[in-house]
Amino acid sequence: MAGAPGGEMSRRRGWLAEIALAAKESPPLMSAQFANKRASMTGAPLKYIVILVALAAAGFSFFYARRSAPVCAGDGKYMASVADCQAWGLDSSLCRQAVEKARAVAARAAPKTETMFQCELRFTDCFENPAGGFSPRPAFCLRAGGEPTEIRYLEYEADRRNRKKTKEVRID
Repeated sequence: MAGAPGGEMSRRRGWLAEIALAAKESPPLMSAQFANKRASMTGAPLKYIVILVALAAAGFSFFYARRSAPVCAGDGKYMASVADCQAWGLDSSLCRQAVEKARAVAARAAPKTETMFQCELRFTDCFENPAGGFSPRPAFCLRAGGEPTEIRYLEYEADRRNRKKTKEVRID
């Protein structure tokens, strides 16, 4: 009978109560001194693991930042516009000349499209080419001499999942 007051439920409670009482009255299996030593031993490897994970994350972050950041050889500054150039503290006339020289190189060597819409679908940023059409806007390194070097532009490409990624294309 499932609903009887003295049925199986009260027998289970009695059995569990006996086990709990026996556990309270039995002597401890290890001394308090050994228990404290064991607790400190288990905490030490965990601390080292956490430190190693933090160091690995910091190293990966540093590597990723250095790998993905554009670097100019020597003492050059990386820029793409007159405003970027002026932010480095260079003269505005020098900045305009450098940007125009970089655009002239990009206009000669980089692919051209018929419309601005086609250009912006393929490249991250575009400008109107004086010879006609549209070309990708270049980024470059500028050294103290004022000549832009390491001229690059960003082109969109799709990965296997058809996600849009950017690829840096260098103009040599």
